Amino acid sequence: MAKSSNERTGFGLQPTSATLTSGRSTYWSRVYDSFREKPFSEPLPGKFKAIIESIDTGQYDLLPELATELERRDSQIAFLSESRRMGLSALDWEILPNAETDDEAAAEESADYVKETLRAIPSFRQTVKHLLLAITSGIAATELVFENGELVETVDVPHTRFTAPASGEPFIYMTTDDNPMGQPMPWGKFCVWVPMQRTPYPLGMTIVHPACRLFVFKYYLTVAWTTYLD
Repeated sequence: MAKSSNERTGFGLQPTSATLTSGRSTYWSRVYDSFREKPFSEPLPGKFKAIIESIDTGQYDLLPELATELERRDSQIAFLSESRRMGLSALDWEILPNAETDDEAAAEESADYVKETLRAIPSFRQTVKHLLLAITSGIAATELVFENGELVETVDVPHTRFTAPASGEPFIYMTTDDNPMGQPMPWGKFCVWVPMQRTPYPLGMTIVHPACRLFVFKYYLTVAWTTYLD
């Protein structure tokens, strides 16, 4: 039985797109995607608190940036993050026909069609790797590009584009050059993965939240120990 739109999207995602819009809306931009600002230079507790509060109030682009910086600076966090991603990607995934349908021939044909379509998309493998980043960063998205009703390309959405709507609704929007305030990413046109979505807020619970406390604790413990040795 097909799920309703609300059941499929949950908090943070937009309702199902009624039509498969042709073309793409995600493009690399000098405005949004060229410049990187490290979320912190020194791991001060007050700085981490301010970053987390900014994320919780809708500055979602900071979350993947913070996750990347934590992995870059802490080998234990990097190892645990990569282990989680590899644990999922190493599984033997397979597209199977719908076992609940009465028309087995149609189910087999549909499964074969999906396999052939995905194999024909050059960007699909990279998109799978991109979506796996959501396991640790909390969010990842890709745009599905259709031509004449056929899926022909996937375009990964840069994390610098994630934002919250100005209305304050619990949705995840994407900024564009034409719409810097953000626009919805409807299900069916975009694939948005928020693996730890358990609260009314789209990114209220992620691995990054407790990882910040671990990182700050280890940092100051190391500083205190090296100071003592000196």
